[in-house]
Amino acid sequence: MGYLNNVTGYREDLLANRAIVKHGNFALLTPDGLVKNIIPGFENCDATILSTPKLGASFVDY
Repeated sequence: MGYLNNVTGYREDLLANRAIVKHGNFALLTPDGLVKNIIPGFENCDATILSTPKLGASFVDY
């Protein structure tokens, strides 16, 4: 299911999306490419990790 469009089922191009990731520079993520995460201590909320040191950032943004 898409995060914002409430369409259920698998996309025809399951492993393809319009996201662009340039390591150490930027990431452009479309709403359908966002993934809901579970973060300890955050209850009853949807968390999406937008930036991490693994992507090249020196911070973490939720």
